[in-house]
Amino acid sequence: MAQGLSLETTTSSSSSTSCSLRPTQFPNSIPVSDADIATLIRQTGQVNPSKAAIGIPSCTNCRHGFPQAFAMDPLPSNTKKGRINSGLLKLTCPLLVQAVDALEDEGTIPLWNDRYVKQDQVLQEDIQQTHALHAQVRQKLLQQPKQQPDDNSDIIRQKLGERGAEAFLRAGVAGSSPESTDLKCLHAWLADALFRTNNKVGNLIQRELQARGVSMTGTDDCRAYCDPSNISTTFSPPKPRNKQRLRTGKELRRRKRRKQELLQQQQPGEEDVL
Repeated sequence: MAQGLSLETTTSSSSSTSCSLRPTQFPNSIPVSDADIATLIRQTGQVNPSKAAIGIPSCTNCRHGFPQAFAMDPLPSNTKKGRINSGLLKLTCPLLVQAVDALEDEGTIPLWNDRYVKQDQVLQEDIQQTHALHAQVRQKLLQQPKQQPDDNSDIIRQKLGERGAEAFLRAGVAGSSPESTDLKCLHAWLADALFRTNNKVGNLIQRELQARGVSMTGTDDCRAYCDPSNISTTFSPPKPRNKQRLRTGKELRRRKRRKQELLQQQQPGEEDVL
């Protein structure tokens, strides 16, 4: 927990605290500053996400002027040991994160899939178009050199295997399958709407939150949750929903598949057998 967190803000127009060298490519985004990175750490209580942050929405809804979401580098460290991010966006506003947490805890995702998505072809098409956009941005980001010796595509294949690498590059919002119309992560969909505004799922989330009395602009006293210079207020940032991601069945299946691919690559061909 980042209680009593004290950080020094700067007014630099470029981020020296972020280790990612890639420019942001997400629509309607601008590069992060040192002050933005400090805000991200304050909002989440974590340092690691700041190493992948590369962009923020060009316009913010926050009444205090803080970014509410960040665009992320899918391969921030560009090394074989570095972490890969399947999601391109991260919702960071503590108030919005907690509000969306509550939605998901109530079973909103399966409810909306049945009530809205399966009944609305236009909504399905919009979901798939958004998936396609995220795949395009991811591929464009990874085509850009980062002044590092390792090749991005080689690193991804080594970490995920051929099948995993292909799925990663084609993945949509929050790593979803590009053909899928089922909603997966409401946080990512809302973050997308904060950048692009014309995201139907994100707009649906905003309307639901507003109906529950949640202001998209924040509250008069929520500044302390995002202001790294505020050392007089302590709070517990929302816990990340992917904290136990390595224990999930999906991750275990990916590792098993990658191990099998490596074993197949090591097996000698018929011409090598005496």
